[in-house]
Amino acid sequence: MTSKIDEFNAFVSGTGANAIKVNQNFNKIKDTINETIDDIAVLETDINEANIKFDKILSSVFIGQIIPFCRSDYPAGVLPCNGSEYSRTTFNTFYREYLLTGKVLTCSYDVYEEQIATYGHCGMFGLDAINSKFKTPTLDSSFIMPTVLSSEIGKCFKQGLPNITGSFNIGSGQPIATKDHEGAIEPLAIGGAYPYGANATTSTYGAKINASKSNEIYGASEDVLPKHIKYYFGVVVANISEDVSEISWSEVISELSNKLNKPS
Repeated sequence: MTSKIDEFNAFVSGTGANAIKVNQNFNKIKDTINETIDDIAVLETDINEANIKFDKILSSVFIGQIIPFCRSDYPAGVLPCNGSEYSRTTFNTFYREYLLTGKVLTCSYDVYEEQIATYGHCGMFGLDAINSKFKTPTLDSSFIMPTVLSSEIGKCFKQGLPNITGSFNIGSGQPIATKDHEGAIEPLAIGGAYPYGANATTSTYGAKINASKSNEIYGASEDVLPKHIKYYFGVVVANISEDVSEISWSEVISELSNKLNKPS
């Protein structure tokens, strides 16, 4: 580490300057600058090594990757998946190298709006190439499911449930309660009569549908909800290393050297 210049040869106003002492002062400045240049060279090496490690870390984050976040904001280079619109000038590299080339999935604004109207979300970027604008995917209240088919990437699907089925035997001679039944159908006793056993001979019987009899997922919620937890979802549009200001240490060293060797 470069040491500070603690002492200089001082000269009193009105008296002559000693050439040896003047040269000593300049030599101290020269030595300090040379040490600074050496320190910067070492620092440049350390920073380059750190950048290599940093790039390896960032290589696991890909442009177009959708990521959940357990934090109150979005990191640099990540946009919320809420259908926000951005211009080409704001993210020129992403627009030019990923949207226009098809490296990330896109659709027209018309298709984007159709997806929102039909499904409530859209898993692709909306692209308006004429006006140089784009929209991020909309994933509000959506669940992301893995697929092995390229044709399904970014595709939306409506909610769905398994079919509810059940049956009972309506043959003669016995009340419904004593007949065969299965699935979502079960006997119903009306007016206090018992649907099973010896008392099943009374005439007031019926049948009811109970979907949970066929599958326990029915009745477990008022909506179609798998087990879930909510986070912010964001899409990566810029690699963080592309936004980090880079210092040209070779230029810094060269500039210091030029100042040192510049004739007075």
